Amino acid sequence: MDYAPLLLLESFVLRHLGYNVAYWNLHERVPRRISDRWCVEGRNGRVEDLVFFHFSGFTPNKRVISRHESRFGVNPPGDTSLLLQDYADALINAGAIGFMARGAPHVTFADGTTWDPVCRALYRQSLIEHLDLGDPLNDTAFLAYAEPAMGRAPGRGVGAVDKLPAGATAEESGAGGQLIHSGGHRGGIG
Repeated sequence: MDYAPLLLLESFVLRHLGYNVAYWNLHERVPRRISDRWCVEGRNGRVEDLVFFHFSGFTPNKRVISRHESRFGVNPPGDTSLLLQDYADALINAGAIGFMARGAPHVTFADGTTWDPVCRALYRQSLIEHLDLGDPLNDTAFLAYAEPAMGRAPGRGVGAVDKLPAGATAEESGAGGQLIHSGGHRGGIG
C-alpha cells in the first residue's frame, strides 16, 4: 500500500485524522468527546470529526479496547473509554450479548460429521471451478469431489492443503487428521 500513490495515478492519500482510528494508532489519534460529537485530536493539536473507529477485538462486556491490544489496558488515552462505553451500550441495546452467547453455528454433514476448514477450502475451490455439486452438506457429489484431494484431511487446516504437492493427497504426504472413506464415512486417524 505504501507505493499505491506512486503506481496508481488515480489514487490519493487521505490524511483526515477521523478515518481509520483504532487501538493501533491511539498514540497519534486521540478520541475526544466535544459537546455532543466525537472528534479526534492529532499530535499537533489539530481536531477533526471522528468518521470511523475500528472496534477490532472489542467485547462489549469487558473494560478493554481490544483482546489484541496490550499497551493501554483499562486506561486508554483521551475519551476512548467513553467511546467504548457508548459503543458497548449500543451493542447491548441491540441484543449483541444474546447473539454472542449463541456462538458460531456448528456446520456438519448430513451424518453429523463436522465441516472443517479443509472442506471449506475445497468447497471454495469448487465454486471457482464453477462446479455444480448440489448441496455440499447433503449431496454426495461434494464428497466425491473432495475425497481424492483430501485422502486424509490435515488437522492443521487450510494451510496444510496449500502445501501439498500438485495431485498429492494428504494421506500420501503423511499429514494427520480425518480420513474420508468412499460413501462419505469419515473416521479419525491417529
